Amino acid sequence: MKKRISLLILFLTVVLILNGCTYLKDRLINGEPLYGGGQVKNNANIVVKSDIGLYPYSENFKTVSTIDIAATSLPSYYDKYNFAIFDENGQQFKKISGNTIFGSSQNYSEINGVTTFKGNNFRNSSSFGYPVIESKSLNLIWQFETSHIDEYKGIGWTGQPAIVQWPAETQNIMNMYHSYKTSSGTVEVIYGALDGNIYFVDLYTGKYTRDPISLGLPIFGSITVDPRGYPLLYVGTGFNMNGLRYEDMTFSIISLIDGSVLYQINGSDSYAIRTWGAFDSSPLIDKVNDCLFIGCENGLLYSLKLNSDFSPENKSISVAPELTRFYYVNPFGRNAGFESSLAAFKNYIYITDNGGLLQCLNAQTLEPVWIYDLKDDSDSTVSIEVVDSNTVYLYTATEVSFEKESSFSYIRKFNALTGDMIWESKFKCFYSESMTTGTTSTPVIGLSEISDSVIYSVTGLGENGAFSNLISFDKSNGNIIWKNENLPYSLSSPVELYDENGKAYIIMSYSNGLIELINGQTGVPISNITIQGSIEGSPAIYNGNMVIGTRSGNIYSIKIN
Repeated sequence: MKKRISLLILFLTVVLILNGCTYLKDRLINGEPLYGGGQVKNNANIVVKSDIGLYPYSENFKTVSTIDIAATSLPSYYDKYNFAIFDENGQQFKKISGNTIFGSSQNYSEINGVTTFKGNNFRNSSSFGYPVIESKSLNLIWQFETSHIDEYKGIGWTGQPAIVQWPAETQNIMNMYHSYKTSSGTVEVIYGALDGNIYFVDLYTGKYTRDPISLGLPIFGSITVDPRGYPLLYVGTGFNMNGLRYEDMTFSIISLIDGSVLYQINGSDSYAIRTWGAFDSSPLIDKVNDCLFIGCENGLLYSLKLNSDFSPENKSISVAPELTRFYYVNPFGRNAGFESSLAAFKNYIYITDNGGLLQCLNAQTLEPVWIYDLKDDSDSTVSIEVVDSNTVYLYTATEVSFEKESSFSYIRKFNALTGDMIWESKFKCFYSESMTTGTTSTPVIGLSEISDSVIYSVTGLGENGAFSNLISFDKSNGNIIWKNENLPYSLSSPVELYDENGKAYIIMSYSNGLIELINGQTGVPISNITIQGSIEGSPAIYNGNMVIGTRSGNIYSIKIN
């Protein structure tokens, strides 16, 4: 029977080639699998509006003047906060000397798409483009299934894909299948999965654009691609076991020209504060000064001078990183280690840790600027709001881990330059050792008609922690504008979407597979769709095309019409 099927496939292939099916002919000539990819439609005429003037500020991004640790942010036992800086060879420094400076969020990436978790250095956007939204419905376009490592399959937390339209000069030299490499307007989805694979698919068809890359250990975090359009991918592994085989977890820099690993950081670092070396954080890249920053659950924050060398003419990419470690001791006697991703304003970087410490560091020197005790574990990534040169805010939130008796989850707004807390809101959550409760989500920082709002999802509410609330807070004072209550449990982050007229919509996903399209101004649900499996990760959206995965092993594309 198998022989007959093979002969039939061979016969059909020959017939199609003789009849001018250039797609199959190209695949055969280039030695590519016939089942992967798909006939590529020309996407060049799809209109993508990348700027409709929603960002109100005009900012000259020069270095922030040095500010000493703010007195209002000093815990009484600040003297127990110790830090050290080590280079790759273990030499210790009081500070480093660098030129790191991050620009505005809308200028973070030079290429179209979502290139890192929450989109940029302010961590304030998971969508790209301003589509026409008419019927306000959610429609399934395609799906495919991943494999698994032990019980791990599909997409976990934070689990956001990168979606990228590559520059033509980069696309032409990468190891894409020929039909995609030569297609005008290819938009590629890149997803790290719990089966240890990095998948590459076409946004519009869901067909493979190139072979997956296997790292052999589960990937929990979100994929980052180089915002300069360099063919570089940055990814970490988040668990150390595959079957009966134990391996060290790593952070990898991968060439997207040939899929090779160019550089790795081993999470089992001899300078680590903790023995658990998972990389769930997503890095930020200073594109001007060729630097990268990434936190690890081992308690170290790494600064890399990449020394990137990209030559499209020679079809080559290389890195020769110079590594610096930032080591610190949490003065509150709690865990160190980073699961959240750092955010950045100019030369200031902000990150929260598993011990409830919010730190502001000078990225040029790796010296602390200010710190704050959040009172509990914080995996929620800091988001930044810039009003003008001297008015910069950040928003952060906590889970319920140490606060067992009170079991409060805190959401706070800070002055990002001084560390002064502006307001705080707290929610009584269910405490459990077996489930995550509180706030794991990263917020929506509202623009346009919701410019007065910051929107969070709080989970683990109710008698058994089975519910979540989606809450819109007034940025100025923390008062609640609207609240959707008794929603399903959710670890996912809300994602914002604006149409070409600036109308605001929110996408929210839940553990029962429900996805809602919500009016961002009123909180009223407009439409919904249910997919198979528990959603832990967060979606990314490109011109109204949403991609999201579940723990069932499936990855979906949903069109917001």
